[in-house]
Amino acid sequence: MIRKYTTIHMQLPWKIVIGLLCIALVLLGGTLSVVHSHNQGSVSRADCGLCATAHLTIQLTAAPPQIPASEVYSKVEAALPVARPRTLSRFALFTRPPPANA
Repeated sequence: MIRKYTTIHMQLPWKIVIGLLCIALVLLGGTLSVVHSHNQGSVSRADCGLCATAHLTIQLTAAPPQIPASEVYSKVEAALPVARPRTLSRFALFTRPPPANA
């Protein structure tokens, strides 16, 4: 029982440290991309690694396959409502069961 307790609590600080490190890296990257600028006043430069990464897009080598679309029609018929009797029908030979002590 003691071994389980110590193993779980020993792993917990590493998870917190890794989580905080990831959050710090995301904040650092976001801050760098916001404050990034060039001296010439141009929006982006071709030889700037950060600008090149920001404007990088996926280059497709082949067009995705076209899936032919077809419309399917089916005939639907409305079902007639179920005919139910308006009064309760009683079975003519129905009687209540005999008493248990008979």
